[in-house]
Amino acid sequence: MRLCADYDRELAELRSQGVALATEGRIGTDVRWAYADTRGQLACMLELCPDTPFMRAPCAGVAAAAKDWDDKTDPVRGYAFRG
Repeated sequence: MRLCADYDRELAELRSQGVALATEGRIGTDVRWAYADTRGQLACMLELCPDTPFMRAPCAGVAAAAKDWDDKTDPVRGYAFRG
């Protein structure tokens, strides 16, 4: 996930480079996201969200869960979002 300081500008920049959006959504006024089809450039889709405290919370949780991963054990873990 990419947290964007200027979400609309970054989407416009991707579109100007010919990158198609696979999907884009919004919940209320606070939560927005888009998946850009960057498989040709990055070999994966790119998820973009505005950089807000609400969106930083799940990113911090994922980073904390990955912090001590030993690169050997199964990295799949449960995750409970607390926003």
